[in-house]
This record gives sequence, C-alpha cells and structure tokens, in this order.
Amino acid sequence: MKSKKIIIIAIAVNLAILAVGLWYYLSIPVDVSIEIDSRDYCPGDVVIIKIKTSRELKESTLVFNSQKTKFFETGKNDDSRLYRGLIAVPLNCKPGENALEIIIKFPIVGTRRFNRTVNIKSRKFKRTHIASLSRTNKIMKTLAEESRVARQLRSKITPENLREGRFIIPVKGRFSSPYGQVRTYGKRRRKGRHRGTDISAPKGTKIKAANNGVVSMAAKFRGIGNTILVDHGQGIQSIYMHLDSIDVKRTDTVNKGGIIGTVGSTGQSTGPHLHWGVYVNNVAVDPMQFTEKDIP
Repeated sequence: MKSKKIIIIAIAVNLAILAVGLWYYLSIPVDVSIEIDSRDYCPGDVVIIKIKTSRELKESTLVFNSQKTKFFETGKNDDSRLYRGLIAVPLNCKPGENALEIIIKFPIVGTRRFNRTVNIKSRKFKRTHIASLSRTNKIMKTLAEESRVARQLRSKITPENLREGRFIIPVKGRFSSPYGQVRTYGKRRRKGRHRGTDISAPKGTKIKAANNGVVSMAAKFRGIGNTILVDHGQGIQSIYMHLDSIDVKRTDTVNKGGIIGTVGSTGQSTGPHLHWGVYVNNVAVDPMQFTEKDIP
C-alpha cells in the first residue's frame, strides 16, 4: 500500500513538472522575422528567404509559382534559430507582383502563415536560329524522354548542404550561348529555350565540378549527349551535357574543382562545348549567379 502511494506521488510530481514546463514553453512569445534578400528579381534569379525564430520549426513550406519547397536550418544565434529557403524564378514567370506564401509549424503552438510578394521584372533574352540542327518529331520525343529521366532525378531533395562557397566555372573556354536564349531550329523553326550556359572549348578539355556534391546521374543519351548531374544538397543541382568522356559514376562524391569529364559534342550539338546548367527545386536558373554571389 505504501509503495502504491509513493508511485502515485511520483506520477503527480512528474505531471506537475511537465505542466510547469509546458506553461513556461507556451508563455514564451513566438517571435518570427522574415528577410528576403531583395525586392526585385528577373526570370532565372534565385530568391533567398531567411527566417529567424525563437523556436525550432517542426515543419515548413515555401510556396511560389507552383513550386513547393521547405526551409533548412542554417544555425543558431543567441536564443534564436536561423533557417533559409530558396525559390527559383522560372523563365515563364509573369512580370509584376508575385505571391510568396510561407507556412511554418511549431511543436504544440501550431501553425503560422505569412504572405509576401516579390516583384518580377521583365528580362530581354537573346535570340538565335540554329539551321544545322533539325528538331524532328523523333528527336523531340527522344529529348522529352531524356528530360523526364533527368527531371525525376532532380526532384530528389538531399537535406544536407554539400556545397562550399561560390561555384566555379567548370571549364575554360568562350561563352557561346547564354541562359534563357530563345532558339529556333532547322527549316521548321521549332522554338526552344536555353536552360543553361554554353561554353565552347576544344574536344577533350577537362571539366571540373562546380562545387562539392554527389553524382546523381552519369549516363549516355542520344539527345542531350553524355551527361552528368551533381546533387549539391537542399534542392540545388548542376548539370553537364554533351561530354566526350564521363570520368565519374553515380553515387560518387565529387569535390569542387575535381575532374568529372571532358568536353565533347555528343547528342544534339553543333560543335565541342559544355552545356552547364543549375537547377533549384527542379527549376532551371541562370548558373552564373552562383559564381558571382554567395547563396547560403
């Protein structure tokens, strides 16, 4: 009987401690500050959103232009926790005010929603006609199938940040075709958009990994040619196309500056060059911005 009383008292004490702890937790105000790195953006840009909060997030969702991603914790500052989210402004994003929705969920205290807007400015892109490449129905079907394979691999989000600092330009050469270029092909003048940057260089020129990461694809295709996809973590991936040789295999870890292959002209190509692209949340963005500024 005595031992039963002791157990009941112990349970009561523990419940009281839990109640006090819960009261204290709930009494602390939920402070959330949101910082967006700029006000104006263009198609191809990356938007950086930072959150500073007094509590750990249980879940988070960032919604913009049909994209849905999450925030990743980047560290602590005094009694605050710091988080960062990235969104990509796609090539077809309409100019003007675009809605940005932030949904964050805290343990016990529930969900908070925040609405912001970012201003998308119009951007002029170069135009070119490539008469030597014909986009037949067969080729278009091949390219669509290959793109579907790559898109599925790019949809995987690695929670760890694998990259370190700014990206490097992966090959020495002449910049021949910029990101976003509007292209027409052959006599039928099928239209396409260039979703990376082309760098012309002699066949066999060594290609370096733009940053640390893990190889998620190393394959030979008929349309896009020999291709490598590197996962840099947290929704950022880089792609290297039209290679002559592939010197890495899937699941290999690569370091920034490490040799991954050589320049070629495989697939739909007019001559030796590297097509280099960067994707954020599976959306192609201008890769050069990663070499020009720090994207945490």
